[in-house]
Amino acid sequence: MLEVYVNLAYAFLLPILSNRFLGLLVAASGIALLASLASGHELGGQHWSDLSFGVTRIVFSFALGVALYRTRSKIKFGNGSCLPTLLLLSAAFAVPPSRAWDAAFIFVISPMLVVMALRCCGESWIARYGAATSFGIYALHWPLLTVGNGVAHRFGLPTALPTLAVIAGVLIVTPILNRYFDEPIRKALK
Repeated sequence: MLEVYVNLAYAFLLPILSNRFLGLLVAASGIALLASLASGHELGGQHWSDLSFGVTRIVFSFALGVALYRTRSKIKFGNGSCLPTLLLLSAAFAVPPSRAWDAAFIFVISPMLVVMALRCCGESWIARYGAATSFGIYALHWPLLTVGNGVAHRFGLPTALPTLAVIAGVLIVTPILNRYFDEPIRKALK
């Protein structure tokens, strides 16, 4: 829900959100986030007990993403090829989680991926697929993985089986949902 709230806040603040204010917001939330990580807080934000961390993280990430998008024409990082971006993303997912890696991912790797993706050719099939499916994958993967793992535990199956099935299903179904559900709703709302 934090993503929904930050998008609503952005929609209301867009007319008054200058690049200077956006930079201050990135800096302030980044310092708060770094202080929170340095003091030993675990990543989170999905529970009432760690809501402040979640708010800080979403404000930092969202504001930084908007700032990177607004300044994309001035960014000269990356060569415009999607392959290095996909390789870095794949490598990033292969790293075992740790507090140091989480901080590196939030402050360095993730922004680097966004910048590299902004420089990618937008007409490749992988770029179109990613654009059409990213939100659906984001919204569906966790609830479906939770259900799949629950079914696996209930019937004594290894969790790898439902995990692979859910991942494959989400990757196949999200473009269909985007085309026949999300796009028509967005068009109607405009």
